Amino acid sequence: MQNTRISTRSSIALKSIFLFLLLVPCAYFSNAQFSKKDSAKVNELLGFVKHFEANGNKAEATKFRNKVAFFYWRKNFNTEAKNLYEKVLAYYKSTGDNSKIASTYSNLGLIYSGERKYDKAIQFFTDAADLNSNNKRKLISNYKDIATAYLKKKSYTQSISYTEKALNEAEKIKDGKNILECYGNLSEAHKKNGNNEKSLYYFNLFANYKGKKKEKTHTEVLPNSNHKKENNNNNTPYNTTNTNDNNSTEITPSTSSENLVKADSTASQEDTTLTENVAIVDSTAILAEQNKKKVEELKNKVKTATTNWVLYIVLGLALFIAIAVAIFLFFINKDKTEKNSYEVISHVKVDSKSKEKINK
Repeated sequence: MQNTRISTRSSIALKSIFLFLLLVPCAYFSNAQFSKKDSAKVNELLGFVKHFEANGNKAEATKFRNKVAFFYWRKNFNTEAKNLYEKVLAYYKSTGDNSKIASTYSNLGLIYSGERKYDKAIQFFTDAADLNSNNKRKLISNYKDIATAYLKKKSYTQSISYTEKALNEAEKIKDGKNILECYGNLSEAHKKNGNNEKSLYYFNLFANYKGKKKEKTHTEVLPNSNHKKENNNNNTPYNTTNTNDNNSTEITPSTSSENLVKADSTASQEDTTLTENVAIVDSTAILAEQNKKKVEELKNKVKTATTNWVLYIVLGLALFIAIAVAIFLFFINKDKTEKNSYEVISHVKVDSKSKEKINK
């Protein structure tokens, strides 16, 4: 009877320990990604979905379902987000809304790209681009997404090809922001592809293009330094000369344009110097910004790695304690079983001796 109780207690203790080990990581990840506030927000949005579906308003229900999908995606619940986006996609396909279909394709592509499933992501981005052929800005965005996926896949030639397509479309509509971004992306892709010459070429285009935009801003703000003093009665510049014959001052028109040419060339040199300085400053700013982003990414990686290591250490310690407790309980149970067996054998021997005495 005692052995049965000890075995039952040991079994309960072991089950409790392993249940604890299973619940700790689940609780950790649940708290890390989904708070009570987030749950309340999702429930609120899902409430709207149910309400509009009950009233037969599928358009509004889809609108809120789309919001829930985006919320899940932002919180890294990709499976839930993809399932909801598939439902959203099915509705928009039934209505034939190509613009919304393309947007949903893009969102699914971004999710799969985040999961490093680049082939599937590229397929969704390509489908979106096919539907956005008449919307240049969205088409540029799709081309850039395809190029980014190929870049992450280390297919640099394809990445360059799609970035060039994006650049061509951006130049057609004179979209300065995307032109600038394409220059930067082409510089990075060529560098990773081992072509440092082209990488530098596109980097210079990036720096000069940004410099031109800033130069234009400076020209609008700074006063014109080439203005000349003019006579109130005439637009011709005058020189003041002193004549010795009548000791009077005579004002005569200037017959030489050398001063004007020198002034213009000086101004041109100053403008060129300003442009070069702006380009240099921009290049330095770009490098500083890139370094800053790299430092931030490194910090985030270190923070994530530290968090993961802490979790692994905690789980490792918990597992070690569980194994130690299990071994301890096993040996205690074993000792008690052996002791009880010894006592039973002793009692049997005593009883047999007593019986022998009585028989004698």
